[in-house]
Amino acid sequence: MGGGSADAAAALRLAVAVAPGRPEEVDLVAASLGSDVPNQLVAGVGLGTGAGDLVERYEPLAPHAYVVLPADARLAAAAVYGEADRLGLGRPEAELLDRYNALVDALGPVGEAGRIPGPLLVNDLQEAALSLCPAIGELLEALTSVGAEHALVSGSGPTTIGIRWAEGALDWASNAAEELRATHPGAVAASPVNAEFAMPELA
Repeated sequence: MGGGSADAAAALRLAVAVAPGRPEEVDLVAASLGSDVPNQLVAGVGLGTGAGDLVERYEPLAPHAYVVLPADARLAAAAVYGEADRLGLGRPEAELLDRYNALVDALGPVGEAGRIPGPLLVNDLQEAALSLCPAIGELLEALTSVGAEHALVSGSGPTTIGIRWAEGALDWASNAAEELRATHPGAVAASPVNAEFAMPELA
């Protein structure tokens, strides 16, 4: 959602589209910028583990769209991670494994048509972000009020996103963002980019 790693990957994808080079060089540059940058060089669904560098690819999810609602405040990622540590928000290894297996099931053939179940659409940093910036709670409520099925903090915040699953979800997102812009001028609609619309293959 506009974080440093996403920005770096987007810049590399644009650079390759304009001046194609050797894929292995692009991969090396990406890895030098951050462990989670290489997995963002190709559009599509990926389940990242480790430091974000171990990525499994999956088929596109069921149709869905987002409303992205930025906050006026700023949050430093380091501060949010520190607050998460203070609040003891880490999960035990066994619980992490259970959630990983549940995500694999949801994304694989036995999943609900590529739709991620609500209990798995969580951000473990959300409580920490809310602790440091309570105004985020108002954004989450605003997203729910315009029909988002799920509302959560993006990354370490303070940006929030609302999600709806359905054919034509982008129409909902566009209308919802327009409604929200009356009080939140930064609201925008977004939909995922599937592999068929990605930049040229990098590997």
